[in-house]
Amino acid sequence: MEQMGHHVVAGTGRFTRDVEGLPSASATETLRLEHGDRLDLRIAPVAEPIGSAEVRMLACNGSIPGPTLRVRQGTEIVVHVTNDGDVPATVHWHGLRLENRYDGVPHESQEPIPVGGTFTCRVRFPDEGLYWFHPHIREDYTQDMGLYGNIVVEPADPGYWPSVDREVVLAIDDVLLEDGKIAAYDRSEPDHVAMGRFGNVLLVNGDPRWSLEVRRGEVVRLFLTNTANTRVFDLAVPGAVMRLVGGDGGRYERETIVEGVVIAPSERAVVDVLLDRRGEAGLEHRTPDRTYALGPIAERHACGARRRRARGRIHRVGSIEWEDTMEEVNRETTAADMRWMLVDRQTGKANAAIDWSFRVGDRVKIRLVNEMGSDHPMHHPFHIHGAGRFLVLSRDGA
Repeated sequence: MEQMGHHVVAGTGRFTRDVEGLPSASATETLRLEHGDRLDLRIAPVAEPIGSAEVRMLACNGSIPGPTLRVRQGTEIVVHVTNDGDVPATVHWHGLRLENRYDGVPHESQEPIPVGGTFTCRVRFPDEGLYWFHPHIREDYTQDMGLYGNIVVEPADPGYWPSVDREVVLAIDDVLLEDGKIAAYDRSEPDHVAMGRFGNVLLVNGDPRWSLEVRRGEVVRLFLTNTANTRVFDLAVPGAVMRLVGGDGGRYERETIVEGVVIAPSERAVVDVLLDRRGEAGLEHRTPDRTYALGPIAERHACGARRRRARGRIHRVGSIEWEDTMEEVNRETTAADMRWMLVDRQTGKANAAIDWSFRVGDRVKIRLVNEMGSDHPMHHPFHIHGAGRFLVLSRDGA
């Protein structure tokens, strides 16, 4: 499938990795917005400490992730975006049902916001649940460098979610470091196109040393979003009881006790966690080959303090994930070498040439086939712009 974020960016060579003169990234804020409020989002580079390195990244309002937005169901706000980054930009409101002209799809729903330009839109939140915002131009670069943020839409029905003691919003990500810097990105076209850019440092809310303190017996709701470029996360908290209560479409019909939850890029999961023993558990990412620590979840003592981000040695993961067995081939593959295709089998049209049309209110069944016999088969999460929610009727005939 052709990746929507791979729009051409003018220029040649590599994006700069220089941090001189950049402001340091700030802590992520949680912003509670009411109906009619205005949100100002500014895209700009920052210097971000990752372990012993200080790297150039991109931020919304100076933080990675950008601000976490909390709104009530039914709220509508005005968003004013200023692009002080280094490429044209849009903001896509992932999963939200809103006017198409504000959905952030370049050259389709809107023209890109040029460097130095602005864009104002109205964003409404008709459905409860967990959503997020991110760019849709050169996502391989802009999103990977930190341009994303979470949105929690609080339900109008106070009994929508099961009762918990606390809610924590987490963006799960990875970055690829080489020689103390983010591995260089080409300005003219993406690389790592065959399988995407797997990072070698895992991040939780932009932090390789994330931690969480809890009280014994406390039930904590984790709002989880996979913001990584290509990595599928299999997340677990060994020693804790995990109850999966929701995902992309809101609350599930049935709650499930799980040992872990698998989320592909852009997917979300809502998990209630009970740590009912003394000591420390940890958020982990598991693969068939090994387990990677994402951060400790420790029992909070009466005089304990929340751990702060610190410099120093960080745990790195192997650069070959269980989906990718061709690391060097993947690295050298560019958008000029490979094109992902979405093909309508009835007409033979592909990608932008597909011209389906429907009436407002139509219910449409779409059958998707991920061709295992293609030149380069791989998993692919699926998301429909402009439709908000959709119902999965079957998988592989079941």
